[in-house]
Amino acid sequence: MGEVEAEVTGALVPINLAKMGPAMAALPNDLWRAAAVARYEVQPGKGAQAKAYRAAGLGGSSAPAEVARMAYAMFHDPRMLAAMHELEEAYLKQGVPDAIAAVLEIIEDPTHKDRARMALALIERQHPTEQKISVAHTHEIVDRREEEIKALRYQRDELGASREALIKTWGPSGLDRIEANERALLPPPVIEDAEFTEVKPWEAF
Repeated sequence: MGEVEAEVTGALVPINLAKMGPAMAALPNDLWRAAAVARYEVQPGKGAQAKAYRAAGLGGSSAPAEVARMAYAMFHDPRMLAAMHELEEAYLKQGVPDAIAAVLEIIEDPTHKDRARMALALIERQHPTEQKISVAHTHEIVDRREEEIKALRYQRDELGASREALIKTWGPSGLDRIEANERALLPPPVIEDAEFTEVKPWEAF
């Protein structure tokens, strides 16, 4: 979009009421709508809001400081922010054909320094790179009972620790538990052949 003559003449910036979006239609009046359009027409930078404000026909003979204050208030109004966002989307959509044409021109020029980068960007756009992550979990199950029995036997049998020392190390309930696990690992007693004598109850006394 070219330079707006209204910035110089003070006339209203032309606005297309037929193509007006809901956010633009919600602005208080056509002066606000003209200011919204002018914001994208004036030269960007310091004082752009005040320039757009005057380009829309607002401000009159007010001092520059007063115009700057009123322009700031207008362009930070939630209704104006919504309207400008609506205009931005429309401008971007309008620029897509030109942007595509520019990309194609670069790709078709073998001498262009950005040809490879544009080609890769176009391929990535159509065929995005897929990244797959494989995670393997290994769970190691350790039998703590066997480790505790080994530690107890070392203290008791190798170091000769007293029962009081063992209780101090493992705690009363802990020592009882480990000893019970140790007994459970022992092989069952072997019963050898033996002779039995029947004792009658009255003969036991």
